[in-house]
Amino acid sequence: MKKITILLLALFTVGIVSAQRTFNTETNVLSISTESFVQSKINDTLYPPSALLPCFDSLTIYGGTFGYVSGSNSFGDKEKAQRYVNPPAGTISSVLVYALAKSTTGTSSVKIYSVDPTTKKPLTMLGQSSNVDLSAVVVNNVTPYNFTTPVSVTADFAASVVLPTGATDTLVVVSTKNGCYSNDSLTWEMQSDNNWYSFVSQWTSGGVGINIDMVIFPVVQTTVGMTDMSADNLISIYPNPANNFVSVASVNVIEVINLYNALGQIVKSYDVQENVYEVNVSELEKGFYYMQVQTNAGIVSKTLIVQ
Repeated sequence: MKKITILLLALFTVGIVSAQRTFNTETNVLSISTESFVQSKINDTLYPPSALLPCFDSLTIYGGTFGYVSGSNSFGDKEKAQRYVNPPAGTISSVLVYALAKSTTGTSSVKIYSVDPTTKKPLTMLGQSSNVDLSAVVVNNVTPYNFTTPVSVTADFAASVVLPTGATDTLVVVSTKNGCYSNDSLTWEMQSDNNWYSFVSQWTSGGVGINIDMVIFPVVQTTVGMTDMSADNLISIYPNPANNFVSVASVNVIEVINLYNALGQIVKSYDVQENVYEVNVSELEKGFYYMQVQTNAGIVSKTLIVQ
């Protein structure tokens, strides 16, 4: 009985440690222009909806003495992945990654995974890019990771950066600031135990889970275009919670925004006809609201908290 008790205590301790990763440093990096991706959709480059928000102009990397949240660290993380929901069917020929190489030795690559529809975790590897030397990682811009054999995608997938394995080789993927994100569970990591975990469940600062998007942009060759993607995953609001202004961004042109209180009563209505719109919430009472965003792709409801 004593051995069993010790074993259970050890397992419980390990569980606590793995769930209490904290970061305490933030380093701003040079922002990149996503205008060519967002407006002209060159080569059907996919990007998270947060790329449309003003907060995407402030990119960063988070870390601590352990290394980096979205890169190499002393925990032995192996991969960092960005999930894409309801993408257009097509083939991935390249993935554009904004990363910083902190060493000039070692290599990295990108893997494409299918996604478990229940857990949302990356599931089965569908293909892998050619290796990229860390010395070839582009400074202050995206680096293309090219696939010798294009990968076919017809459903949700994840694009994952494989981190270098050398003891002194370091690579970190640039991300949005905490709170500037598209949807829950879009960022994932493969830890040293070869299992996948969402960033928000593993990383905290001040007791709050991290919600970010990484600059990992797949290039999908397709004839249907991005407008066939689910409307819900192409709309973002930031900041949330908010107390002054909220930016609403959509890949498709926003036609109307309706704001409802918790009783279902409409309190504000806006005729927009733009991709990005700023809503003034400073005069609203504190509490929960429902924001109904109408585009030509459909109507999406988002929960908004006014502080």
